[in-house]
This record gives sequence, structure tokens and C-alpha cells, in this order.
Amino acid sequence: MTQFEDHPVLAGRGLVKRYGEVHALDGVDITVRAGDVVAIVGPSGSGKSSLLHVLSGVLPADGGEVFLSGKPITTLGETRRSLLRRSAFGFVFQSGLLVAELTAEENAALPLLLGGVARAEAIGAAREWLTRLGLDGLHRRRPGELSGGEAQRVAIARALVHRPRVVFADEPTGALDTRTGQEVVTSLLDAARQTGAAVVVVTHDQAVASRAQRIVELRDGRTSPVAAA
Repeated sequence: MTQFEDHPVLAGRGLVKRYGEVHALDGVDITVRAGDVVAIVGPSGSGKSSLLHVLSGVLPADGGEVFLSGKPITTLGETRRSLLRRSAFGFVFQSGLLVAELTAEENAALPLLLGGVARAEAIGAAREWLTRLGLDGLHRRRPGELSGGEAQRVAIARALVHRPRVVFADEPTGALDTRTGQEVVTSLLDAARQTGAAVVVVTHDQAVASRAQRIVELRDGRTSPVAAA
């Protein structure tokens, strides 16, 4: 039995997150298995981004526990959580959050460079991913020289270059037109499938949610599973 067959790759149990008197998360349970595509949906202010941030270790939970491959990570200190985010997780945000001063290949290589991989090796791996994602010839362009869709594909390359176990995507199509958004989602899901990474995507876009294997609706800080379209 493999590690991923024995345990979910990621699980949250009884997760609580408070902001003052407001419970953004109120006892949330969620399970993500290797290769899963899980969409988290719900109205604005329902706690979707809070759930993503707690699952990924960006924010500490105020209650409950997060497990990565069966091992608890919620109580890790910030240094170890930061290392985990660089090694086990990948991130794609609404606006890409690329570093303006860096080229596309440097942006894509960042997780490897921060992890101590030699520059030549890191840039080589980044170029391979950029080429896979249809950005051949754009390796040395800076973010200001890329279209919105191209910039998001650079962000996808950055999210996957270190072969993470889980990719978290927070409204990845929110700043794109409909057609470009669908192309970016296809690129993300196809690329994640190549590595076996699970994808957890927060979205308001029903077209994006319909691409998931499972949909989890979040309302008032609590989840309920919804069958994918």
C-alpha cells in the first residue's frame, strides 16, 4: 500500500478560524486525495480563502488540525510551515503575483531557487514547464510584457516546477476574460495531472467549479459536499 493510498494527501478536521467575534471557519472537515481536483465555492465572506490559507499553512488554525499525508502540520512553527509551503505546496493566485523585476523563467524557478537548487538546474526546469504550457520563446519576458493569460501560465509553472503534492488556486480566473480563463484552467489541470498533484481551487466561477471532481460549498464557515457537474 502506498503512502497516498493509506492516507489522504491533505485533510482538515474540525478547523476553526476566528477574526474577532466572527467565525470564518466553524468546525470544517475536508479531505483531499492525490490527484483530486476539489473546488471550494460559496458566497463572498463565507470563509473560502480562509480555508485555503489554513489548509496551506499560510494562516494558523484557531482550532482543529490539518494533516499532510497523515502527519499533523497545524502546530508547526512559522519557519517549518514556510519550508512546507515551498516544498509540498504550489500556489496560483488571482493576479499571478509574479515578481515584476524577474523574467518569466526566473519567476517560474523561484521555488527551486529558494529551496537551494543550483540556478542553472532551476532555470532549466522552469524553461521546460514554460514550454509545456505554451510559452516557448517568452522565457525572458518580464510580467509587464505578458498578457494576463500568459502571466497566469507562468504562475502555474511556478506552482508546479518543484512537483508539489497539492496546488492551491485562489480565484485563478478572476482577472481574466471567459475564454482566457478556461484556457488557464485547462492548462492548470492538465499540468497538475502530469505530476499527480491534487488541486484545491477557490472560485466564484461555475464554469471552473464544473471542472472539479468534487465541489465543496462553504456557507457561514461550514462545508457541505456538492456533486460536480
